Amino acid sequence: MARTTRPVRSSTASACALALLAGALALPAGADPPRGNALNPGALDPGAGTDPRGMTVFRETRRRSPSGLTYPYPRGAPEYAGDGDWRWRGSAALSTFFDAGDEGEARFARFTERDDEAFLGGLSLELWNPSSGWRIDLGAGGVGRDDAFYALDVERAGWLRVRASWSRTPHLRANDARSVFVGVGGDTLELAGGLTPGGSGAGTGAAIDAVLAGIEERSLQLLRDRSHVEASLRLLPDLKLVGSWGFEDRRGVRPYGGSFSWPGSATLGGSVETIEAIDDRTQRVRAGLEWAREWLALNLFYEGSFYRNAERDLTFDNPFQLTPGSSVPRGRFASSPDNDRHNLRLDAAITLPLRSSLSAVVSWTRMEQDEDLLAPTLNSGSVGFGGFAVNLDEWNSPAALSRASADAEIDTLLLNVALTSRPLRPLRLRARFQRYRLEDDTRYDALNPLNGFHGYIPEDGGHQTVFNRRNGVFRAVTASQVGDWRFRSVPYEQVRDRYDLDASLRLGRRTRAEVSWRVEAIDREHRQIERTRSDRIRLALHTRALPRTSLRLSWETEQRDGSAVDTEAQRAFRTSSLPGYVPFAGLSLPLGLAALERPDVSDRDRDQVEARAIVALTDGMDLSIAGRVRIDDHGAAYGLRRARSSSLSAEWSWQPSPRRGYHLFGTWDTGVRRQEGIRGVTSATPYVPAAAWAVTSDGRTVTLGAGLRLELVTGLELLSDWVFQLANERVDYRFASDSALAAGVTSAQAGSRFPDQQRREHVVETRLRWRLPARLVGEEGRWIAELYHRLERSLIDDFGQRDLFLRDGNRIYLGHVDGDYTVSVYGVSLIRRF
Repeated sequence: MARTTRPVRSSTASACALALLAGALALPAGADPPRGNALNPGALDPGAGTDPRGMTVFRETRRRSPSGLTYPYPRGAPEYAGDGDWRWRGSAALSTFFDAGDEGEARFARFTERDDEAFLGGLSLELWNPSSGWRIDLGAGGVGRDDAFYALDVERAGWLRVRASWSRTPHLRANDARSVFVGVGGDTLELAGGLTPGGSGAGTGAAIDAVLAGIEERSLQLLRDRSHVEASLRLLPDLKLVGSWGFEDRRGVRPYGGSFSWPGSATLGGSVETIEAIDDRTQRVRAGLEWAREWLALNLFYEGSFYRNAERDLTFDNPFQLTPGSSVPRGRFASSPDNDRHNLRLDAAITLPLRSSLSAVVSWTRMEQDEDLLAPTLNSGSVGFGGFAVNLDEWNSPAALSRASADAEIDTLLLNVALTSRPLRPLRLRARFQRYRLEDDTRYDALNPLNGFHGYIPEDGGHQTVFNRRNGVFRAVTASQVGDWRFRSVPYEQVRDRYDLDASLRLGRRTRAEVSWRVEAIDREHRQIERTRSDRIRLALHTRALPRTSLRLSWETEQRDGSAVDTEAQRAFRTSSLPGYVPFAGLSLPLGLAALERPDVSDRDRDQVEARAIVALTDGMDLSIAGRVRIDDHGAAYGLRRARSSSLSAEWSWQPSPRRGYHLFGTWDTGVRRQEGIRGVTSATPYVPAAAWAVTSDGRTVTLGAGLRLELVTGLELLSDWVFQLANERVDYRFASDSALAAGVTSAQAGSRFPDQQRREHVVETRLRWRLPARLVGEEGRWIAELYHRLERSLIDDFGQRDLFLRDGNRIYLGHVDGDYTVSVYGVSLIRRF
């Protein structure tokens, strides 16, 4: 079924913009699969015209929503066919689309299939038995394609409802990737063209270039299938059984990383982009009972999520000799582990005297995974030299692990109690308490039983070939010991208490004032800031006292304070806490900069103001203006210091008649963030002021749009939408001296800002829909012909992708670069209603 575009009111304009720019539907994990795709969002019957009666047959004037917006003219309900027990109605669409322009750009086809072929674009069928109350609704689109969807809805009013759906969404990452590996799509990547693992980088860059030059471009794509079934059955008049099952299957490949110590020069270190195989499944189940009486309601639910990954690890060859005469041949990543999540939740609500009610929620969750652990390395032989050399043969088997599996487990407990009351008709009161507790029962010590050493092998031994003393292995010595690293897992446990008090008072017939106060206190274990408390006050005013105007204003302020920064909070989890630790050159370094506060726990003052006005200019014409400003001041000497964001939007819509509708909208968003820091340890005195730096990022986005729906003549409808978006980000920086810069970079080379990043998007989508007259097809309104055109133009200027080579020194990339494109999509659909 082709998409039906309804008369657009102002509140839907931004949603139209997002739909047009995205060009496809992408839902968060666990959501009901989409009942549509990029070219067919699966809306209403495309042949149904607007109903001139509007939302009701009892009023002649247009109706408005509680916020003041004019309701759109609804689509007229198509008539049922059949005169027996069962009635039916539906439609089927045969469609064909073809592209012209730069359709080879991956960003154009990221979430949809773009093949030029005829297909069943849409199918809908509704069966209804008015005597028994049964209704069956089926829908499908893109049948046989990689962006297909199917949906089924079966219901008997007041007793049973079952909904099922399936959808497939492609995710094209690149179609111009060139990899130095063979075996893409599997768990082992080997170097192509006879290159030698661990020995073909230093001085042999030409050999790698020759191999890359002979490799053809390839696509990197992931297919995601989602199935979903949910049901509800009324067992008794006041008892309902509900349940759902979801299944997500992902298959394909995606770009991934690969490092053997960070590249320091043309002959030190090395990194390479790899390609990860994806083959995983996630099942989600939910079951529960809902019981309700006039004064009491109880709900009991179980939810479970079960993730299974067919890929255990990714092994890849090292194309580089990391240092002259020293290297490692291979690297390995562990894949995402199998894991389970269980949740039990009990909800209760009881009605009390004085127009009051009490509700409570108790929720317990366990998250666990017990994946078999991989050996610290898969290489053999010795790396490093002198007293810091490490024999990898003592670390390349599971016997080098303190235990064989992760045995990871986290429990959370949530308690939420709320009391609401309306002691006086104009006054509403609410009080709420919430406690959330997280307990991490994961404990792991990196202790090798084969040699009694603590630690791990970073980057499969490659890191030590470049930085000999930073080998990740702790050995108690009487002379110099270098390195202070974490060898034990940190259980980040916390308890959060939140208190809310809200009051709402009606001031006359058209105005309501609200005030709320929230206190949140968090106690953490093993964090550098142990305790924080935040207080928030919010005031709001809603009024329709002004003629033809609905106005909403709100202001809120929040202050968060915390305990002092304790940089030693995780000392017990680091090798410096072990017996026999001797700091290198007698220098004991702090675990962090005390003045560097983390934005999630640091002190913060927040102020926010929001305003929205909806004006009924005439009957059927609305103007909406909204704005928001938020300022976060962290007050930290280092870290995120200040952030400001603001937005302004205006939307206008006009529906003069059921045959015409117009809308315009524009939005402006901006955000500024300032952060400061000090670059690590530059001398025997750590965190010296000469290594200080500051960065300010300023991002701006402007979106403009317009649309119309016109019934040119009876049965001939034109629908068109246009969206333009401009996004720009500027990053400025400053530094105290060259000590703040990366090794080998001078202030003359660094400058003071990055080039601006900019993206411009234009999308114009037009449909011309003709309900063929009876004189042509013999049946009035049963056949619809539709012409479709979509113009997409996207321009991107990203300095991070500028002049990106397949090989840049001792770094190898896949070579994908997002490019500009201009593409027109043309389509023809023939729709049969029945």
